[in-house]
Amino acid sequence: MANALYTKLVTTVSGYIGPEKATNAINRQLNRCQATPDTVTAEHLRNLMNYVTAATTLFLHPDKAKQEELTVKIKSLVG
Repeated sequence: MANALYTKLVTTVSGYIGPEKATNAINRQLNRCQATPDTVTAEHLRNLMNYVTAATTLFLHPDKAKQEELTVKIKSLVG
């Protein structure tokens, strides 16, 4: 079962690119640090934040305002 941080991240990103794309993009990035939806921590997300942001903003191009808004929301999840 996915932990609370993963659920918040997917929910946040889903609001911008939809749940399927969000889940796929995030899970691909979790592989970089060998984390899973069950084990991801704030430290993992801090390390992966740029990758997650880049993966999700590809779907938002060319809407720079939404890209920036999503980046701020992702950063707020890790403090």
